[in-house]
Amino acid sequence: RSGKIYPLIKIVSREGITTLPESKIAAVFKQTVA
Repeated sequence: RSGKIYPLIKIVSREGITTLPESKIAAVFKQTVA
């Protein structure tokens, strides 16, 4: 799970949250941060 979330966060930080939907980012961030 961590391995899958890691690249997601990397893409979000690199792309500036433009490729993934906000809802998905929020869910991923909430699960990663919390």
